[in-house]
Amino acid sequence: MSNSFLEPIARITQNHVWMDIVLLGVLLILAVVRWIYPAYLQRIGRAYISMYEVSRFTIEKSMRSQRVTLLMILIHLCTVSLFVVVHYQYVENVQSTKTDPVLLYIWVWTVYGALMMLRLGIIGGLGRQFHLFEAARQLNQLFLISVQFTGMVLLTLMIILIFVLPVMQKWIIHIINGCIFAGMLYHTFREWRVLRQYHFSLLHRFLYLCTFEIFPVWWIVKTILKG
Repeated sequence: MSNSFLEPIARITQNHVWMDIVLLGVLLILAVVRWIYPAYLQRIGRAYISMYEVSRFTIEKSMRSQRVTLLMILIHLCTVSLFVVVHYQYVENVQSTKTDPVLLYIWVWTVYGALMMLRLGIIGGLGRQFHLFEAARQLNQLFLISVQFTGMVLLTLMIILIFVLPVMQKWIIHIINGCIFAGMLYHTFREWRVLRQYHFSLLHRFLYLCTFEIFPVWWIVKTILKG
């Protein structure tokens, strides 16, 4: 019988303690969200499916809702950045890596957060410039709904990924990749519908999706893989 079955399987996730701390912090933020606005998570789930609920979020001016939105964005940033670090370790097969995973996490968190804020600002500015206020608000709200929903889903999957048996980790990573890809396609479809609703030309719709959906993801992935 081959001895390969008896060899220990190395974990994909290294420096496990700091990841536990990040996840604990995110869970505490989620607990605060549930305390401030108990029904908010259900509303996000409905808005991810229903455009009517998205419209309600768009016109809502509640300070409580705005504060919770910021906390949910923070959850998304933390979980996405953590997954990027784990995925980098998996793709590069890193054990004792030349790239400090904590520094990589901070870099991804900062750059990704800056890109998110830049995106929201640019779309809002273009809406004011071309007097397309409603279209800009709806596109930004769609983006925020998608960010918050994927943050919740990814948090659950990341908890499973960090603590699951090593032999299962690569399968969980593939599942997360599939969920992210499906979520991006679904979000792109919803944005396409909004752009069509406001009679944007086919060229403008294509340029919008390339600029705000495809290029940022391509740039981040290429930068990380280049080390």
